[in-house]
Amino acid sequence: MTGRWSARSPARPQPRTTTLTVTDANSLTATASVPVTVSPPPPPGIGWIVDNTSGTCSPTGPGTPASPFCTITAALNAHHNPGDSIFVMPGIYREQVRLPGSGSAGNPVVLQARGGDGTPVIVDGAEDFANPSLWTLFSGGIWLAPSVTWSPKQVFADSVLLAASTALPAALPVNSFTYVAGAGLYVNIGDNPGNHHAEVGHFAYGFYTTGQSSVTIDGFTVTRSEQVGIEITNSSSDVTATHNVVTWAQQYGIQVNGSNTATIGWNKCSFNYSSGIAVTAGCNACMVANNESFRNRTTSLACGIYSYGSSGNTYQGNLLHDNAYTGLRLTSAANSNVSLQNVSWNNARHGFNDIGCQGNTHVGDVAYGNVGNGFGIDGGATGTSVFDCVAVENNTGGGGADLEVDAASTAGFTSSDNLFWNSDATRPVVKWAGVSYTTLAPYQALSLQDARTLQANPMFADVTTGDFHPAGGSPLIDSGNSGVPDWPTTDAFGGARFDDPATANTGLGPIAYADRGALEYQAVKGGGIGPVTASVAGARPAGLSLRVMPNPVRTSASIAFQLERPAMVNVRIFDLSGRLVRSFPPAFMGSPGQNSVALDGREGSLAPGVYMVEIRAGAQRTVGRFVVMR
Repeated sequence: MTGRWSARSPARPQPRTTTLTVTDANSLTATASVPVTVSPPPPPGIGWIVDNTSGTCSPTGPGTPASPFCTITAALNAHHNPGDSIFVMPGIYREQVRLPGSGSAGNPVVLQARGGDGTPVIVDGAEDFANPSLWTLFSGGIWLAPSVTWSPKQVFADSVLLAASTALPAALPVNSFTYVAGAGLYVNIGDNPGNHHAEVGHFAYGFYTTGQSSVTIDGFTVTRSEQVGIEITNSSSDVTATHNVVTWAQQYGIQVNGSNTATIGWNKCSFNYSSGIAVTAGCNACMVANNESFRNRTTSLACGIYSYGSSGNTYQGNLLHDNAYTGLRLTSAANSNVSLQNVSWNNARHGFNDIGCQGNTHVGDVAYGNVGNGFGIDGGATGTSVFDCVAVENNTGGGGADLEVDAASTAGFTSSDNLFWNSDATRPVVKWAGVSYTTLAPYQALSLQDARTLQANPMFADVTTGDFHPAGGSPLIDSGNSGVPDWPTTDAFGGARFDDPATANTGLGPIAYADRGALEYQAVKGGGIGPVTASVAGARPAGLSLRVMPNPVRTSASIAFQLERPAMVNVRIFDLSGRLVRSFPPAFMGSPGQNSVALDGREGSLAPGVYMVEIRAGAQRTVGRFVVMR
């Protein structure tokens, strides 16, 4: 076990975090966690380097540490064949990155950010106008930038998002901007914007794939795009976007549009004007998992995840909170999708909303404290299933319920083994075909649904910090139904199902001790993989982290991990049933820092599927999840 790099599977440690702060004109501040890594640049011969802070960078490469490319675009134009890897070093890259070529199955084109502690790799959609000489005084506190020859949608000063205005330049309100064709950009902040770190939106996309396949985009901070941060469109396939932070896009943070088999995982999307993640117009067989999408900001359909016209996709383990509209919204022929173990809380509309779409399944989803419904099934959303889900303290704005099914959506609706509850007993728990119920019994008798559904305090561990694990004594413990379709054998954080000896098993199905909701009860236990001790954001225990890269795995990969101190290290791989499928020989790692284990996904013991990898280093332990695909 040694710290090393792989040509096709570059080892990458679990990111540390720094912050990127932007404030809008209404003093709404976004402080996003930005993934950064501490790693040396790769040696020559395994990929190509981009480093615009290097005094020796060149627009033509060759892309070595001594002579890196200056832009991501230049590196990709030169190297976009199957198996090519582009490593991007810390800096701000003001460009729109369009993928010119595709990888192949098992040999993707890889774009990977290689940041350092506190120095992320930022793809910025705004141009730098912090030079006072770029501005001329127009009148009063209004200044003109004549070199802006495009109509920007976003303008920032001192990291504050200014308001777009339709006023004439002479009447421009304070803290706003307007563009006049043939003249330029007018800004009123009372002073020369060049003295206030002015930035002017320019590039529609941060990353853009159109018709490409087998591409990986990993670890970037993408901000201030004029349209979408990461756009996967026009029959792209097998595109993976992972571990990115996407903020302040003028439309969606990440969009998959008319494309199949995309993997969108472990990203953080916040403060985008519309939804954080969108799956739209003909997407199929996509996996959207383990993302956090929050505080997306316009009141018109700013969801954590939004989908229309796309079927057969899976949404699993996402954290969706504090959005200006709904956590997860499936609408307009977003049919036959599976929603597993997502947690949706504090959204200004609904937790989950299926509207005008058919045959969607919810298993283990949690809705808490949303202004509208916890689960809203309406507009002819027939054939919907809701199992092992939890909806509590929703409908804080009135008019809804923890579960609402309108009259047009009752056909084919199937629901059981859930938990609905409000601390205010006068607030409805269910609204069925237009009639509200504060207790379950009359609704159960009328609908013939939710026979095993509970109305009780779920006893979450700590909702104030976003920890939706059940606490000891919770009615969620050992009472779920593991026999429902699409039931996941681990919880949202990859924790194995745990039989609590203090709780009688009242569940159904092959595992009668499965919990309801997204997260399994945590208790001290020996043997096996066990649940992961983690915050709601999926943070791993301090001092030990891991990353499987690339993920999904098609041929080979690296299990990379970061050690704080020397330790004896054990690495084991389990399938989702908890069966040990591979164990690496224990090894003493005498040096802290980055280390890795080579993983060959082609070996017969790793058939296509989802696996858990456990690393124990001394008394510390952490778990990660990866997918093997062919």
